[in-house]
Amino acid sequence: MLFLHGIALNFYNCTMMNKVFYVVIIWFCLFQTANSQQDIYQHEIGLKTIFLDYQTMNGGQFATFKDYSQGLELIYLHRFDGKIKVGIPLRVGVIKDSLFQKRTTILGGDVIAQYHFLNNKMKLVPYILAGTGLTKELGGSSNVQFPVGVGLNFRVNERAYINWQSEFRLSLGESRNNFHHGIGIKFMFGKAKDTSKSKTKTKTDPVVIDSDMDGIPDYLDLCPKVAGLTEFHGCPDADKDGVPDYMDACPDVPGLPKHNGCPDADGDGTPDHLDDCPKVAGPSSSKGCPETKVLDGDGDGVADVMDKCPGTPKGVAIDKDGCPIDEDADGVPDHQDKCANTPRGATVNKDGCPSDTDGDGVPDYMDRCNNTPKGSIVDESGCILVDVDDKDYDGVPDHLDKCADTPRGSKVNRDGCPDRDGDGVLDHLDKCPEKPGLQVYEGCPDSDGDGVPDHLDKCPNTAGPVWNNGCPEIKKEDQETLNVAMRSVQFETGMAVLKPESYKTLGQIVQIMNKYPDYNLSISGHTDNTGSPFKNQILSEDRAEACFDFLTGSGVNSQRMTHTGYGDTRPIASNGSVEGRALNRRVEFKLVPGK
Repeated sequence: MLFLHGIALNFYNCTMMNKVFYVVIIWFCLFQTANSQQDIYQHEIGLKTIFLDYQTMNGGQFATFKDYSQGLELIYLHRFDGKIKVGIPLRVGVIKDSLFQKRTTILGGDVIAQYHFLNNKMKLVPYILAGTGLTKELGGSSNVQFPVGVGLNFRVNERAYINWQSEFRLSLGESRNNFHHGIGIKFMFGKAKDTSKSKTKTKTDPVVIDSDMDGIPDYLDLCPKVAGLTEFHGCPDADKDGVPDYMDACPDVPGLPKHNGCPDADGDGTPDHLDDCPKVAGPSSSKGCPETKVLDGDGDGVADVMDKCPGTPKGVAIDKDGCPIDEDADGVPDHQDKCANTPRGATVNKDGCPSDTDGDGVPDYMDRCNNTPKGSIVDESGCILVDVDDKDYDGVPDHLDKCADTPRGSKVNRDGCPDRDGDGVLDHLDKCPEKPGLQVYEGCPDSDGDGVPDHLDKCPNTAGPVWNNGCPEIKKEDQETLNVAMRSVQFETGMAVLKPESYKTLGQIVQIMNKYPDYNLSISGHTDNTGSPFKNQILSEDRAEACFDFLTGSGVNSQRMTHTGYGDTRPIASNGSVEGRALNRRVEFKLVPGK
């Protein structure tokens, strides 16, 4: 009530400068009209009359309006989003200090933040504020003040609103706490880009294709085959780090734009994929590693942050990575290798010595017959001596051969029995003798592990239930989409030209094809019996082909689709009614296993 009373008296007693100021406010209220679009502006500048009370909070009596002093405040504000603004107010005024019986001119400036509870496009917008600033008394001292307060904006047109604001200012100076009230006008400028506005499509707009269904037409989409974001011109940002995938050197790991989307865990300016010490900060001159001496737990001369083998025993020769040297590159370090000169590429055991799989005394890297049955007499190449009895010449001596009559040239197992694919199922019992398989499936493989062997599996590379021949089950909602497509895919009358409203349905079919890579798509066109059967046949074929061409152009492999026309030979309703003929004019889409 005190504040409202003060404002009323001020309009009666204000100085000539303030009278002019309020005339300007009234002129804007009466003669400026609001813009219906109410664009968003980033900058504001304002001017208001201020009323100062240094008496109430400093041991004096409750101040009436005659105890208030006046001044002017100029403020600049910058909008950071729809509700937060940061401003710099500058003020000049005169304070009446009833405690010390003097008048003092002051100059001041603040840095404040405002939080607006409503969007700035509203007619009335309340807000709160807080900040800090410095006040200088001419001929006296300066003091730091901390303002907190409330305010209200009343919008009068597109670029201007009347502003009221009240603050309590806590001062670090003695007896300088004060109330600060003001009323004035603010102007907005610097229009921000409004991405919400869009052009209304007219009848003359060309039909556009959006292959990836991301809302961005292909002719504007930098990534037309992959759904993306508007801010990246239709390209995706998989790791959501603000760098689109096509520009991201590390697309699967959130990173920083300045490092092309790669992270920098230690914040040393060297991205992790180029940093030899990604968890310890260091200069780029040393590849992100600190120049100072760091811990070396195993004492091998390689710092722990760079040591790939930090527990190397003392005295063991190491390489540049701090790992034990392995001269013969067999995976067993020299200090543990009992056969340090093993030939490169030879398979070795845990001691670093060449393996001898068949135990014939000839190491595998020298053994030309490394599946020799135990007990066989072999030559220096690990093969059975030719002068040993072997009547079927399969390499297994007769005294060890369980299938002594194997046809010449047959591939046999260690028992001398034919097993061409080496899967443990003898050829005469193996339904897939050329492919290694499982005994449970009579020697046939099951690549996708779904319980249906490959030779019976219509989708051998994708797991599916047995009842569906090993193919994944088509979800109910996807099947419903295909059923609806029969009715929703429409053409121009008597023509094979797709109507634009059909594009969305065909786009959904593209997504279904991507979802079921082991399925193919059968497209069939149908007509009613109106007109000549010959023309109906041609029309049905052309309409099926039009759908085929659209799907191919949207990225579906043409080898996964077939199309044909049946004319009026396959009606699903009576051609004796308008409704029945409409149902018979259709294009059917059916998923079939790819194998």
